Amino acid sequence: MATGVQQVTTPQVTPQIPTSAPIEREFTVKSRSQTQQALRRFMHNKLAMAALFVYVVLLLVSFIYPHFYRWTFDGQDASSLSVGPGTNGHPFGTDEIGRDLLARMMMGIQRSTYISVIFVLVAGTIGVLIGAISGYFGKWVDNVLMRFVDIILTVPILVAIIVVAANFPGARSPIGIALFIAILGWMDLARIVRSSFLSLREREYVEAAHALGASDKRIILKHLIPNSLGQNIPNPFNPSTTIRYSVSSAGPVSIRVYNAGGALVRTLVSTAHAPGAYSVRWDGTDDRGRHLGSGVYFYRIESAGGFRDSKKLILLK
Repeated sequence: MATGVQQVTTPQVTPQIPTSAPIEREFTVKSRSQTQQALRRFMHNKLAMAALFVYVVLLLVSFIYPHFYRWTFDGQDASSLSVGPGTNGHPFGTDEIGRDLLARMMMGIQRSTYISVIFVLVAGTIGVLIGAISGYFGKWVDNVLMRFVDIILTVPILVAIIVVAANFPGARSPIGIALFIAILGWMDLARIVRSSFLSLREREYVEAAHALGASDKRIILKHLIPNSLGQNIPNPFNPSTTIRYSVSSAGPVSIRVYNAGGALVRTLVSTAHAPGAYSVRWDGTDDRGRHLGSGVYFYRIESAGGFRDSKKLILLK
């Protein structure tokens, strides 16, 4: 007897995706480095961009226009002595011996730029390295380097410049002046960086770097110096400033902030202090808590012994 087998075929059903349902997509957010964040904030600050535009124009005029200008900075026009602006082809006039003031102004901007750039590069490099080594290693290394700094601080810079300029005529060039000032001007930065390293070297990320086998050179260059500079270089686009100061003898200390006209706007500190290092943060407000506008301000530190320090603050918003 034959038995029939019936084959049943199951149709394949293709799932239909509703067209109205949104399709989830994977996306990533690109992170920005500290440099990119700083540049982004700089580009969005109108006052900073206006100042940069003026500065670039001055540099271009000072470095390029002298090649096409008819007068040189040391050339004399005997027919135009002490003339006013716009006289005899002199846009800014001349001095007592007939030298064109516009040409001399452009030369002055050139030399000022040379001196400032060389000073920042040389003094900044020396100060950061000395302060970093002193603060990181401590102990006898710190004592030796800081006593060396104290010795250099006793040298009067103005007198030293006069003596060197009188005995070494070659040092009177812009590069010579910049190098000499830089050699005698790195000590304050070294002390500031050292004080930052004394606290930063105890942080968790430094201990983690040690545990991972990082060398002292890598920890100093890759971790501590960037964090130290971030604390000590003022950020004009953040309306807050940290003021660091030290007290050698116990007594009352006051720190007050004044505007450009000399009016008191904020009292930050007015208490007795024990010897040690301190810091106070100013958030750009006055004594009533009102936010101040952009401008130039000064803070003044006073102690029982009288005036101690006064520095300028630039507040941009």
